[in-house]
Amino acid sequence: MPTKTEEKKEVGWVESSILTMRDLFLANREHITKMLPRAFRVDDLLELGLTAMQENPKLAECHPASFLGALIKCRQMRLKPATPAGHAHLVPFMNSRKNRLEAQFIPGYRGLIDVATRDGDVVKIESRVVHAKDKFDYEYGTEPKITHVPAREAQPGEPTHYYAVAFHKDGSKQIDVMTVAEVERIRNRSQGYRFDKSNSPWTSDAEEMGKKTVVRRICKMLPAGEELQEAVSLQERGELGFPQDLAMLASPKETATPKGPEPIREPEEKKDIKKPIRIPDKLSFDEAKGEGFYEGYVDSANTERRGKYTVHLIKCGEMEFGTFNTEDMALAQSAAQYGLRVRIMFKKTAKGNNSIASIENLGDTNAPKA
Repeated sequence: MPTKTEEKKEVGWVESSILTMRDLFLANREHITKMLPRAFRVDDLLELGLTAMQENPKLAECHPASFLGALIKCRQMRLKPATPAGHAHLVPFMNSRKNRLEAQFIPGYRGLIDVATRDGDVVKIESRVVHAKDKFDYEYGTEPKITHVPAREAQPGEPTHYYAVAFHKDGSKQIDVMTVAEVERIRNRSQGYRFDKSNSPWTSDAEEMGKKTVVRRICKMLPAGEELQEAVSLQERGELGFPQDLAMLASPKETATPKGPEPIREPEEKKDIKKPIRIPDKLSFDEAKGEGFYEGYVDSANTERRGKYTVHLIKCGEMEFGTFNTEDMALAQSAAQYGLRVRIMFKKTAKGNNSIASIENLGDTNAPKA
C-alpha cells in the first residue's frame, strides 16, 4: 500500500506527463488534427490519457509522442481505453531499437467485436470461458457445433477452454475453440506480460484476455474490412512485442522503427579491417528424445503447399522449421522483418522434419556486435 507521500509523487508525475502531452499537441496541432474526427476537443483526449495513467502509472514513463499517438489511434478506431467495458488497453512497451519506453494501443476483445460488427455482415460475436465442471463438447467439419452447459456452482473450477461464435446476417455461424494451454502459449509471448506482469491485463483480467485471444483468431476468418484488419494487426503487434510506431501520429519528427538487422558493410579495403562478427546462434538437439531448441535470427517465413497440406516454413540459416500454427507464423514473420532473435523449441518428425513446438520472441538484446 503506497504512502500518502508516494501517492502525491505519483499523481504529480502523471499530471506532469499530461502537461508535456498538451505542449506536444499544441506544437503539432495542425499535424494531429488532420488525423482526428472534426468534432474533437484536445481536453477530451488528454482526459482519456489522465484516466489511463491513473489506471497504470507506468504509462507516465512512456515517451510522450508515443502515448499521445496511442490516444489518437483510440479516437481513430472509436474505442475508449481504461473503461470497465475493456474495449481497449494502453500498455508500456520497451522499444529496444529506439531505446525508450513507448505506449501501445491494444484493442480488447469487446473492442474487436465492436469493430467486426460495424460493417453489417457479422451481426454479433459471442465469446465464453469453459470451466472444469462445465459440460462441454464441440465439433468441426461440415456442421460445426458447440454444446456448453455451465456448472451452476459457486466454484465451477479452473478454465479449460475458450470459444467464440460469430453470427452472420444470413443466419450462418462460425466457431473457434482454444484450450487454456494454447492461450497461455500466446500469453507467454506477450512482450507486455513479460515486461511488467503485475500491471499486465493478462494478470488482472486473465479470463477476459483468454476470450480476447479466441475472438482475435476468429476475426481472422471473417470477411474483414480495413478497420478490422488494422485492429487485429495492432493487437498482434502489441502482444508479440513489435513496434507499432504510433508516435508518428503525434509528431511529424518521429520516424518508423528501423527494420531488419544492422547491415554488415563490406569495407573498401579488407586487409587490416575486421568486419562485425555476429554472435553465434545456439542449437541443441537430444537424439534420444528427438527434440531440441534453436536461438537466433529468422531469415524468412513463408507458406507453401505440400501435397494436401498448407504448411508454414521458417528458415533460420541452414535450419528449416515447419508449423501449422498461424500465431507462430505471425511471430516469425515479424522477427524476420525487424531482425529480432527468437527461441524455437522443436521436435523431429518421423519423416525427419523439424516441427515447431513453441516459438518465443527474444527481442534484439543479443544483436550483432563488432
